[in-house]
Amino acid sequence: KLAGTTALELMVDATRGGWFSGVEGLSALGSLEWVIARVPHVGAVNCLFNDVVRTNSSLAGLNYSAYRTALRSGRLPLTKEDVERALAVLSHSAQAPIRERVDEEHRWARVTVFIRDADYSRIDNVLRAAERETSNQGLGHKVVPFGDGWISYLTVRLLVKGQASSIALALVTDLILITILLGSARMGLIAVLPVAFSLLLVLAALALAGTPLGIANS
Repeated sequence: KLAGTTALELMVDATRGGWFSGVEGLSALGSLEWVIARVPHVGAVNCLFNDVVRTNSSLAGLNYSAYRTALRSGRLPLTKEDVERALAVLSHSAQAPIRERVDEEHRWARVTVFIRDADYSRIDNVLRAAERETSNQGLGHKVVPFGDGWISYLTVRLLVKGQASSIALALVTDLILITILLGSARMGLIAVLPVAFSLLLVLAALALAGTPLGIANS
């Protein structure tokens, strides 16, 4: 709850089985977790890499944060033996069920991102960061969002797009109807322009205040 009440779920598709049971696959997942965790308003990121690191640090009697930092800086490598030992422990742990993080073939991995005071733009920043990182890795992986955070993101996007198109359509149809009714295109423009100007003022005020269009104010 302290990390954020909105959870955005990401499914990372490695496109081949066994990828997330090896050092290279888990390291790539760790890089993705690291990048997403640095995005503003992200409170926490949970994935298989976190579980592996936490398990290894506990087995080695090391501080979790110090162990993560050493892995990140390259001072301490993540070995094949470390991965195999951690996965063996996690597969028998009732407190950290590994099937919530990765499928049996180790092809699809689940990444849960907790976002504070989430809105469309903050969720969008997380999605863009995930797409950039997977693209920079050049491994051909795909990131597929799902869950409540993704549904709210899609809802706002569809609502705003519908709002924008409906405003434009309403102005055009009003202009046509008033022109026909008054028999003058000039009078139609005179009638519609104040409405269009008012809409622009409202949208400009929202932009200046940094208020994104959402479900409430659309």
